[in-house]
This record gives sequence, C-alpha cells and structure tokens, in this order.
Amino acid sequence: MKQTTKARSRLLTLLLALALCLSLAAPALAADEAVALDDVTATEATTRKGEAKLRVRVTGVSGDVGAAQVTLRFDGALRYKDVQFIAGKDDPENGYTYAVTPRATANETKTITVGLLAVKTPLHFTGDDALFVVTFQGDAGQTVNVTVDAAYSYCMLGDAIHGTRTALPTASLSATASAKDNAAKSTAVVLTMDKVTDFADTDRTFLTLTLTDEQSDAVTTVALDSSYRDTTVSLPTYRVPLAVLADHSYAVELSGAGYAPYSKSGETFAAELSITNTAFLPGDVTGNGTVDEEDKTAFDELRSDNTYSLAADFNRDGRVDAHDAAYLPADSGSGSGSGSTGGGGG
Repeated sequence: MKQTTKARSRLLTLLLALALCLSLAAPALAADEAVALDDVTATEATTRKGEAKLRVRVTGVSGDVGAAQVTLRFDGALRYKDVQFIAGKDDPENGYTYAVTPRATANETKTITVGLLAVKTPLHFTGDDALFVVTFQGDAGQTVNVTVDAAYSYCMLGDAIHGTRTALPTASLSATASAKDNAAKSTAVVLTMDKVTDFADTDRTFLTLTLTDEQSDAVTTVALDSSYRDTTVSLPTYRVPLAVLADHSYAVELSGAGYAPYSKSGETFAAELSITNTAFLPGDVTGNGTVDEEDKTAFDELRSDNTYSLAADFNRDGRVDAHDAAYLPADSGSGSGSGSTGGGGG
C-alpha cells in the first residue's frame, strides 16, 4: 500500500509541476500554428442573458500533443465566468488534467491561463482543434476585448515532458453580451462542507467540479476558489452557478485530493444539486476512491514522518495535524507527529 500511495503521489506531483510549467514563456513563433477566437455567443445553446462566449481553436498543429496552453488577456465591462473544455479530460490517475486560473485571480489580473496536459498518452491534434469555450458575464450589451498573449501560449509536440514546444501567435476578438437567453436554464451545484466545518477560505481549494453533457459530451470544469464561497451561511459552502439544457442530462463529478470523489449520472437539474460530505467524504489519503484502513495507515505514516501531503490536508489549512485526523473514521489519526506543513493552504 505504501508504494502505491507514493506512486500516486509522484504522479500528482508531476502533474502539478507540469501545470506550474504552463506559466513559462513560449519559444519563438513557428510559421503555420495559429489561435482562432470565435464568437459563439449567439450559437451556443447554453448562453444566458448577459453572457458572451468565445471558442478557442488551435490551427496548423497536427499529430501528438502532450500539453497545450493559451493565455488570454481581457478588458472591458464583462467579467470572466468559467471555461468549458472541448479537448482533453480531467483524469489525473491516468495522466490527464486541466489547469485553469482561479476565477477570483483571473478577474483581478484580467488574465486567464488555460492548460491541457496529457502525460501518459498524448492528445491527437488534426490541424484545426477546438480546445475550450470561455464565458464572460455582466449586463446585456456590455463588451469584452480578448487577446491571446503569444508569450505564454504554446503546444508541446510529442510527449508532455520531452516534446518540442511550439509557440502560438497572438489573436484578438471583441464580443458583446447576449440580450436574451438561448436554450439554457440557470441552475447550480451547491457543496456544503458540513463535516469539515473548519475548511479554510483560501483562493485555491484544489477541488474540481466537472459537468459532462451526456448528449453532446461537452465538458465544463470549474476549479472551486474563494469566488464561489457563500459567505452568507455559517458552514463552508460553495455555490457554482451553471447553465444547462432542459432536455439534456448530465454527469456530475466532484473531486479533490483527500476526498472520495462524488459522481452522479443522469442529472437533469429539476432543482439545484446539493452535495454534502456524506457523499463527498474526506479521508481518501491513498486516492483509491474509498475511505478505509489503508487511509488510516497512510495518514499516520505522514504524521510520524512529519511529511506534508495535500491528500491528508482535508481542511486545506496547510498542515497535516489533529484537525485533519478528526475527519478520518474512528480510532485513526493516532500518529505521533505534531503536524507537518506544506503548500496546500493556497
């Protein structure tokens, strides 16, 4: 079990390291690669009144791609809402993940960096590939101006680690928020941390909500951050507004290091979807999807070794200590360590 836990930890560390590398500047521009920005506000069925949607495509890149990053600078009256991914997937166990600037940070810096990573098996690009749709929100008629920052936009040809990095050139587009709803209805996913009552109010929670349209396979991934925190209630609560199609069903997944993932298929959102720690259970230190004796052993090993792991920092306060032990099943968390610190508190 200990070797398996360390192997998962190494993979997660690699993915996080590669995600951090996405902030590095791109190399010199190649001749054929380009980024296309398409205004899909009027054509996207999920557009709501006051929203503008831009699809981001990469052209001129064919073959295996281990990583892709696009950095967008924006200004105007609209604010960044979320990203809906078209390419890639969020499956860290098998070497795939997304990297997105937290919403609060994006709106403060007017910069959104979006990355796709495929560590084990590269993605296959065909020469004209839609990567994601970015949504901005505000009032109907307001505008947003978006520019691709060529210095921080690129594709990694081949594998994600040893591949060849090729730069993506700049592109610009302005879009206007819709004056009407398209076919979508408004709903939300509400996560209440009713057992982890001291869950830290940090910019990055390292919790990810994934919504998959079961008819179109379109994927919306939301990294929960402080901008989704509901400060009007006493329990730590995150409310994620969504636009869904009334005649479609959705698969909903909530995941994060240290938590047994929540998964539900066939969700039609007749009402807002509420999730608590009964279904999104803290304590999955080993990352095997359950909370059991192996997690108790792994947690105690981390404490006795004075080693920090995000997967054991259930309340995201940057420490692995008795506060986290309290969220494991009874008679666990008895390790002798006084508590180790790390970067998990954001």
